[in-house]
Amino acid sequence: VYFFKSPLALQMATNYLNKKRRGVEMEIEFMKDYPSFSNALIYDELNTRSRQKDFWEFISVNVAAKGAKHISDSTKLIADFNKYMHLADCLENSVVDDVKKRLAIKGMEYVETSRHPHFKDIIWLLSHREFLDKLEDKDRNLFLIYYDLVRNGLMHAVLLEGAVFWCPLPTTFKINDLKQFHCGTGPAMQWNDDYGVYFWNGVKVRKRLIEYPETITRLDVLEETNLEIRECMKQRMGLNKFAALFTLLEVDSDYNSEGIEQVLWRTSHVDDLTRDNLFFAKLSDPESGITNLTEVPAGTSNVWEAMAFAFGESNPKSQSKVRA
Repeated sequence: VYFFKSPLALQMATNYLNKKRRGVEMEIEFMKDYPSFSNALIYDELNTRSRQKDFWEFISVNVAAKGAKHISDSTKLIADFNKYMHLADCLENSVVDDVKKRLAIKGMEYVETSRHPHFKDIIWLLSHREFLDKLEDKDRNLFLIYYDLVRNGLMHAVLLEGAVFWCPLPTTFKINDLKQFHCGTGPAMQWNDDYGVYFWNGVKVRKRLIEYPETITRLDVLEETNLEIRECMKQRMGLNKFAALFTLLEVDSDYNSEGIEQVLWRTSHVDDLTRDNLFFAKLSDPESGITNLTEVPAGTSNVWEAMAFAFGESNPKSQSKVRA
């Protein structure tokens, strides 16, 4: 049994094990972390598909199916599981996508791991523990073995004829109040070998945006084709720094009832994603008096429309002073 600290390390190991890769020298850092791994190179070329299928059927028949017979009311179980599924799917899909991209850079291929979603079974397993006394001894032992695997963080496994490669769940999870993966200072998922995946309010982003937002340039923004990630850029950089990347042209300005100037701008360029200019307004909050930069809908024609959008004023113009 070979333990690897992260999904990326596990995938690199499976690539090194493949006969086609044996002529490729392993990375020095990888060998320093896993000095005993060279012993695994005696195994034949990877052919994991049948092993994965056997494992899934073993768990389904011997653990899940027999345990489920003793559940009289699964309503709450299903409700709890559905709440957890979003994070579980996000974890799985994001990690697999990220690992595939990193492997491609190294000229490596992604090897399918055991498809049984171990880390999704925590709620299921916890709810079934109370039925252990109703199981036969053999099935009870199988259940406890599987429970220990999940409880200790099993995430991915590659099953061979004579060996098992596996990696754990992240050592660190960080989420926001909406139960989305999120961290503004580092990886939202972190493994012990420093492999991590970055998220901003549930959206997978690059490390650079989270740890070095000051290096984001106008070209970076314009080349980003994903609207969700573009929005993350605005939030992480702050709207003032984001808007400062562009040439802004004044559309309108006027004074509110306190004599504070309100200004509406648009970008000089048409955005490739929205097919329109971006519009920003410097507005004073009627309640607090604090002036901030706000993004407003494209096509906003004056500061009063911008005020109505930002603060819900039905007729802010009636409270304005004559423009100086």
